[in-house]
Amino acid sequence: MENYIIYNNKKIYYTLIVSNRKTTCIQIKDYSIIVRTNNLTSKKHIEQFLLKNIKKILNVLDRQKPLTYNDGSIIKIFGEDFILKITSEYKDNKIYIENNTINIYVSNIQNKQQEIEQLLCNYYLSILKPYALKSFDNFKNITGLYPNKISFKKMKTRWGSCSSKKNISLNILLAKYNHQVIDYVILHELCHLLEMNHSYKFWHLVEKYMPNYKQIKKLLNNS
Repeated sequence: MENYIIYNNKKIYYTLIVSNRKTTCIQIKDYSIIVRTNNLTSKKHIEQFLLKNIKKILNVLDRQKPLTYNDGSIIKIFGEDFILKITSEYKDNKIYIENNTINIYVSNIQNKQQEIEQLLCNYYLSILKPYALKSFDNFKNITGLYPNKISFKKMKTRWGSCSSKKNISLNILLAKYNHQVIDYVILHELCHLLEMNHSYKFWHLVEKYMPNYKQIKKLLNNS
């Protein structure tokens, strides 16, 4: 039996996994929606739960789509739009920015998409890391909070994470967004050093240091 909800007159399918767990959660993996719950949860509750989180779900699904890069594609860098210009069969892979154009040279036309993706990821890391480390230092002065370790990697479903060992990871694709959004994600993860959940106490802590966080969060969720 296929499970789906209707949103904007379209069927959105999901896989239902029932176990002895106490709560209901949504997992998105390999461009598929998975709902994990227990046998006491009604179908109506599952549908309401999905619809309540549908915008977040669709945003994550969109980020998991394979990207295609062509001349004229729009590339986001720190919230600004740049026009992509590709030169293939070049001896070296490199990126340079001139005015509102991001020029990418790739050496292997057969693997052009993969090479462009890797070049962009490397570039995003090179610009995100110094800004983020400075932001972490600024928030340390304000909040007194600082992780044991900071790492950067490409993530499919999260913008950031905080482990029980008090290590924070940031998604390198945050470099697409403006500094205000990046600061919000950093503060969000720093607050998890004290509150490892999304309770009232957690959000109160975020609001204490960033009173307008709700507006910034919308920019991230709706982009």
